[in-house]
Amino acid sequence: MITVVSAEFLKGLTDPRELPDETISQIAFVGRSNVGKSSLINCVTNRKALARVSSTPGRTQEINLFEVKLKIDNQKPRPVVVIDLPGFGFAKIAHTERDKLQRLIYTYVQQARENSLLCILNDCRREPEEEELELRRLAYERGLRTLIVLTKADKLKRSEIAKQVTKVAAGYGLEPQDLIISGHGYQASEFWSYLLQVEAL
Repeated sequence: MITVVSAEFLKGLTDPRELPDETISQIAFVGRSNVGKSSLINCVTNRKALARVSSTPGRTQEINLFEVKLKIDNQKPRPVVVIDLPGFGFAKIAHTERDKLQRLIYTYVQQARENSLLCILNDCRREPEEEELELRRLAYERGLRTLIVLTKADKLKRSEIAKQVTKVAAGYGLEPQDLIISGHGYQASEFWSYLLQVEAL
């Protein structure tokens, strides 16, 4: 059994080179603006307002770091760094600002620690586009592990979910069981248990 013992904000960065050089696991969340990154981070940490949730896409404009302590069965709590990367693909900000955020994301992926896991969030209602596929390709070239997390599954009818998951998985060249599906009612323990299962912790 995995439980979240504590979760707190560490700091915000505008330069990935300032990331702490630590041996503990780092789990980064990245995806399109308004894909639900902050909501998912709050969900998996069992905190309602750890990451700021905004109805305005493009609100996160720096790399936000959080420290989460997990207790696995009767073991001593272990720390994990959760990283909230800026969203990409929001058209209603200046091109220069959008390019700056995109560079920030790509620089992070290029400089991420070897023990990092990149969670690419994908709205369950849309298939992956060039940006998601390029991020996954870059992470693969760097030898980083990636996990595709489908968000907002609760926006679909139950009868639509399986079909849509199959389509999105195919877009990544994966099988449906390779993806995590999240939405209203998703439990934090499901996420951490999966990461433990794939040895990402």
